[in-house]
Amino acid sequence: MKTKQEQQQNKPEMTPETQLWVSVIIVALHDSRMDFNDVSIVERKALNHQTYYDFVDSKDFRISKKRTLNLVDCVEARMWFEKQDDQFQMVCNMANLDPEWVFNLYRDVLHKDDIDPTEILKRFFMFKF
Repeated sequence: MKTKQEQQQNKPEMTPETQLWVSVIIVALHDSRMDFNDVSIVERKALNHQTYYDFVDSKDFRISKKRTLNLVDCVEARMWFEKQDDQFQMVCNMANLDPEWVFNLYRDVLHKDDIDPTEILKRFFMFKF
């Protein structure tokens, strides 16, 4: 069994830069946890017959600008995790975290919150903006 001192020596150093990248992942996790099950995207016609889209709640009321921005942040965060692209890999590496572990953490967090991570993405991308 390793002593506490030996365990500390094997850990990578948590530099301010590493902490910054860990915080990027934490913010993305936070943003991805937002629940928008009551939000729908509806197609509307303006007076000039132009088509536009609204984000509405379960009572067909337009959601606030702040909530719309939160929805966009949520969609972007979930896409970032789901795509696991080069940027995702780089952020994980800069945070000294295994990208697969980070992705599994994201999935576990949403699973515990009973949130389907791709459901909102499917609804959002049904429309051609």
